[in-house]
Amino acid sequence: MKEMSKVPAHWDVIGEVAKMAKDTGTLIVGNGDIMSRQEGIERAQQYGIDGIMVGRGIFYNPWFFSAKGGPASGGDPENRLALLLQHTLLFRQLWGDTKSFDLMKKFYKAYVSGWDGAKDLRIQLMNVKNEQQVREIIEPYANR
Repeated sequence: MKEMSKVPAHWDVIGEVAKMAKDTGTLIVGNGDIMSRQEGIERAQQYGIDGIMVGRGIFYNPWFFSAKGGPASGGDPENRLALLLQHTLLFRQLWGDTKSFDLMKKFYKAYVSGWDGAKDLRIQLMNVKNEQQVREIIEPYANR
């Protein structure tokens, strides 16, 4: 049976593999349950691995790779919405009509959470079809 995300990552096993690989020239990269850049750095040091891979953590924190961190989940909605809009614009510029806009929507929860009205805004954003509709929906929220 595959564990997938149903249980915590087995960092103890990753550490054992890193010990076995020591001095072999093999790079060991850990993965699982990394929710911040700092946590990734700490895990790499603690378990003696060469690097980390990031999965779900990026969907909870768009500022994951920033050395400064970023706003907490309750951070300034205006900044979060500005970044959401920038991300949406970059998605359109990169992919145009070649990728479904629904792919972009999976990132919106990371930006729209932690304040009164966030849930209602997310529900509205899940029904958009393009960047213009995103702009129309978030404009009233951004100007509060």
